[in-house]
Amino acid sequence: MIYQFDKERFADIVHLVSREWDNIEIKSVLSGMNSGEVFVDSLDHPETALIWSYGIKGFYFIGDFNNSKFNDDIVDFIYSNLKRRIIDSGLGDFEFSGDCKKWDSVLEDIFNRNNLLKSRQCVYKLNLEKWNLHTFKPISKDIYIKKIDRNLLQSTEISNLTFLGSEIIRWWDSLDHFTKHAFGYCIVFEKKIVSYCLTNFIFQHTYTIGIETLEGYRRKGYCQMATEPFVSELLQNGLEPYWDCMFTNTASRSLAETLGFYLDHTYSLYRIPLTE
Repeated sequence: MIYQFDKERFADIVHLVSREWDNIEIKSVLSGMNSGEVFVDSLDHPETALIWSYGIKGFYFIGDFNNSKFNDDIVDFIYSNLKRRIIDSGLGDFEFSGDCKKWDSVLEDIFNRNNLLKSRQCVYKLNLEKWNLHTFKPISKDIYIKKIDRNLLQSTEISNLTFLGSEIIRWWDSLDHFTKHAFGYCIVFEKKIVSYCLTNFIFQHTYTIGIETLEGYRRKGYCQMATEPFVSELLQNGLEPYWDCMFTNTASRSLAETLGFYLDHTYSLYRIPLTE
């Protein structure tokens, strides 16, 4: 049997998270900073768990990867209890990864008959020496860098503020929740937000980086202009930036390396189409 775990007890299973990687997205959900659900093999003494991160729109496996009780039941649980909810939430896939490399072979064995697709994610961390040598990108007179805070989100001068609001709500319960705990920077051109860099997950002193540039405004350096002050403010406050992107996202990887980030590790990301 697989059981839904009480949100009030999420912190009780933080010890199950592997120490091989930082797993910021997982820890952010378990700490209550970001929203999600947890499903476990036992309500009394959980040894293995499946984390549903609403923000990432995906799932993480943590704990004992050799737990046959959990591994034997999880596929049926997903298709019987979660499939409909995943589809109703607007997702067409069950996307997941393990919290350490040892999960890979286990997951591939568990889901080997479910049209399993595999890709890779990259995690970058900042090299302070390279960052200190980095030169900020020049900003032209018609470009404005704005901090994403309560004042900006209440502005009446920006034409597509709803775009930014919807992007924030992808990761956070509300705009108030975001402005209370997180921040970001955006590029405004002709009263329109064309690029942003903002926090999407937080655990203790580590802030993950979320970036996006509107189509039609890419390859102009706007994302770099938004990311530079974001990273700078984190460092000024003794905080740590954390960059996670798809291996195939060459633009994101290139920007990370331009700013002085280095590839810390890669991990497997799996996806199963949920056909009706």
